[in-house]
Amino acid sequence: MKIAIISTDDIYGGAAIAAYRLHQALLKAGAESCMIVKNKYSNDPAVLDVGTAEEFRPKVSLNESLKEYCISKNRPKLANFLLPTFFSLDLDGYDISTHNAIAEADIINIHWCAGFLSAHSIFKLLQLGKPIVWTMHDQFPFTGGCHYTDSCVKYIDDCADCPQLENDSLGLPALFLKEKKQYLGLEQTNLSALLPSRWLKDCALKSPVFKNKILEVIPNSIDTHLFTPMPQMEARRLLNLPADSFILLFVASDMNESRKGLDILNDSLRVGMEGPYQELFQSEKFLLLMVGHSAYNDQQTPPVRHLKLNFTNDIEVLRQAYCGADLMAFCSREDNLPNTIIEAMSCGLPTIAYDIGGCGDIIEHRENGYLIPPRDYGSFIETMAKVATDRDCRSTLKSNCLKKVAHKFTPQIQANAYLKFFESVMNQKVIPKEIAPIALGQNVPAEILKRVVTSSRQTWKTSVRINNVNDWLNNAVLEDSIYYLTPPRDDHNKEEGYDAKYGISQDDVSHGNGLGNLLVSRGCDFSAPALEIGCGTGLLTLGMCRKNQFPLFIASDASPAFVRIVKTTLQQTDNFNETIRLAVLDGNELASAPEQSFSLIVLKATLNQLSDPERFIKNISKLLVPKGMLVFHEPLREGHILLGLIAQSLMNTKYRVVSRKFWRGLIKAHTIMPNRFTRKISDLTSKHSKFAKLQLLIDTMKAASRRDMDKSTWEDKHLFRVSDITQWGRNAHLDVEFIANRDFNEFADDAVQRYFSYRKFVFDYLSKCMNFGDQFAVDFESDLGPIFDYLDQVASNNNAPEFHGIFLYRKR
Repeated sequence: MKIAIISTDDIYGGAAIAAYRLHQALLKAGAESCMIVKNKYSNDPAVLDVGTAEEFRPKVSLNESLKEYCISKNRPKLANFLLPTFFSLDLDGYDISTHNAIAEADIINIHWCAGFLSAHSIFKLLQLGKPIVWTMHDQFPFTGGCHYTDSCVKYIDDCADCPQLENDSLGLPALFLKEKKQYLGLEQTNLSALLPSRWLKDCALKSPVFKNKILEVIPNSIDTHLFTPMPQMEARRLLNLPADSFILLFVASDMNESRKGLDILNDSLRVGMEGPYQELFQSEKFLLLMVGHSAYNDQQTPPVRHLKLNFTNDIEVLRQAYCGADLMAFCSREDNLPNTIIEAMSCGLPTIAYDIGGCGDIIEHRENGYLIPPRDYGSFIETMAKVATDRDCRSTLKSNCLKKVAHKFTPQIQANAYLKFFESVMNQKVIPKEIAPIALGQNVPAEILKRVVTSSRQTWKTSVRINNVNDWLNNAVLEDSIYYLTPPRDDHNKEEGYDAKYGISQDDVSHGNGLGNLLVSRGCDFSAPALEIGCGTGLLTLGMCRKNQFPLFIASDASPAFVRIVKTTLQQTDNFNETIRLAVLDGNELASAPEQSFSLIVLKATLNQLSDPERFIKNISKLLVPKGMLVFHEPLREGHILLGLIAQSLMNTKYRVVSRKFWRGLIKAHTIMPNRFTRKISDLTSKHSKFAKLQLLIDTMKAASRRDMDKSTWEDKHLFRVSDITQWGRNAHLDVEFIANRDFNEFADDAVQRYFSYRKFVFDYLSKCMNFGDQFAVDFESDLGPIFDYLDQVASNNNAPEFHGIFLYRKR
């Protein structure tokens, strides 16, 4: 049996991971499975990426404009200071009906496809006459746009007057649901659906799109080889968690999303802090461990002792968190079949959950966890307190969790159930049904297009923003295809030798590719132009321009020499086109840039060169569109201070007081008695001696970390603490995420995921950044081997001192 699985992504996001697990399970079960995706992040050759293929992409793109100007700005502002859940209008989908893998498939299995397939493009698949099974991961397949309805039942009728939009004068959800009914409704007999939970099946049965379809419940599986138990104390040691605390775990991919229930968790814990169990919750022995991508909202700080990890993409760290905790709290408002609960159970961790969605399909009350009526904070806290004081109970729950997973949620069980269902629907004869056309030739619904174009409310700010940026550029001096927005900077270095010095390949696209993947995974808005400040020789630029998703991409640097190098590289690789602009721009001078005109502003190792970085971030925030992103990679203070301290320790060990004075005397000799002999000694000492290089390293780390020196003439001015940079972002009303000790290229398509090695980073830093050469770096490492062994053991758990990192800021 040949199966084509369709998903927007392959391994990013809970729904995508579930689809990919199914794909792997089907392969192991002997089926021929492939995945067709818009965004590919894995290296799996059976995953086919169509995101950039012109033959499949929609000829007219309304999605982004409609989303920004008709949906995003009309989403309600929630009283809990959190963000509403996803809302999608896919009016222009990819037409993959002619794809070779679709032609060869016996059955088509659609998964989460928002931003990829529209109702019309699924209709094109239905016309092939093949059986199509839609595996639902949320309510989107049968609503007018929301992925979770928040208890609204208007999808049963027409989705008119959508409560998730404050203003819907165009009636878009109603029109979108009308499209689904007409393209996917009663006439289409070769469309069926699989639901991971009974709750979602009950919802779908009420829908006019699916109420007469074949529906069956088959739960998602979990990779029990990845999520497997380990000794609790070992897990805590690896994550530096206290050995003697009761640890409550809370996992959410985005803690800012209201649906995930961070505010519900906090309300529950406040009851615990004030009620009869306050001694437990106020104790230093109670710890809330939070795991998720986004920094939680400042208005939703937990009232108990807590610790946060930003590693939901690192499965091993997530596994350690599951194994190190005593109990997991699940507080979502709505959910289908939560992956996190099954993952936790597979590691032997029981969950206490408010009984919503598909939680009851996983948890058997008091057997392998607890189900609490929604908003019953008192019962939630009372149950948690009993679990905290009863080790035997936790041991029984753990054993039952493992049994439940083994009997219901293994990949083999899921694959066998899917194959059985596929066989049943393949035996039905299907005659493709023609539908009266409701779309224009470009697959854009005529009624919607008419309403949007004629609406007096629609200003099409996308075009305005592009025009604003073009006007800004056109006011500058244009010379040899380079816009001079600010006066050029005097060259600090030999720019032409920069790549050779740092070992940078001019055809390396990994940094730009990795940045692009990060932007997609964080839901970046691509409708407005992008600006790169401090492009250097194009380490980020080439990869970003090769797959440019912005209407304009401006690569800028204060040095004209750098900009010319980037121009040559883009021309030589055929990536310099009408969507790319090159500019000379000093990052300190952004006053002339048009406000609210950029979807992305990105810089790499540039913040430490600015005279007032806090003001710079504040100014950047004014240039971003709502939901636009500021992304940058920056060296950080703590790791460099540690390097200087290690170097000082080596200096004290290797060179005693007398020898240190002797070497320093030689260095100063030429200053005191300048002649040919002292010049020779001075040059020899300062340029070639290990002592001089070691002293320079110590002085450089010390000076870069100090904030009480005049560095106005320095190129690299200050190193900053993570807390400083994070606070500057929050002061500028930006949501902040920090990824420690990772560079953009580590998120590239073909990147091999490795733990940060302090030893390797220091070696490269000494050899290339300090320009000391490989031999000095080798000797330095050899002299300090045990120290680097210790630091790399710490770093193996992503807990190394912050030497550098990626900051992702989103405008609210």
